[in-house]
Amino acid sequence: MELTLLSSSNESVEFLIVDVLGQTVRAEGLNLITGVNKKRIDITQLAEGSYVLSIRAEGSKHSLPFVVIER
Repeated sequence: MELTLLSSSNESVEFLIVDVLGQTVRAEGLNLITGVNKKRIDITQLAEGSYVLSIRAEGSKHSLPFVVIER
């Protein structure tokens, strides 16, 4: 999975991948620069199922549900 993040300033963010049971299966910090930032996330080790990707920045949180299906 590849993320494209647009940042208006240099900032640190955290992303979490959470499963349907509410367990965090992956967490990582990122340092963004002003402008477009790309980050590849390896999801090949995730079991099939539904997940939520949450990105937390200073004062904001964005969530994106996604599903891992048979490869």
